[in-house]
Amino acid sequence: MEHVNDRETVPEPKREQSQAMSELGKLLAILGSILLIVGLVFVGLGRSSLPLGHLPGDIYYRGKNMTFYFPLMTCLLVSVVLSAIVYLINRLSR
Repeated sequence: MEHVNDRETVPEPKREQSQAMSELGKLLAILGSILLIVGLVFVGLGRSSLPLGHLPGDIYYRGKNMTFYFPLMTCLLVSVVLSAIVYLINRLSR
């Protein structure tokens, strides 16, 4: 029976696992940074005088015991702006 010293060689599964954990850590750091930036943008927009959430196409219904609100035009506007930003980033990265 052959004895292999564990200090001399690192088995492949452990090396792959440590690389995967490193990549996961980087991904979580990037996603956290993006979430922080988006949160700061929303706080900034909340303090501004932009009528987001109160646009003419937003659906608002108030009944006797119920209130229903769906910001349809706000969603469409945010979607168009984010699509344009992603398009520009994708176009500039080529």
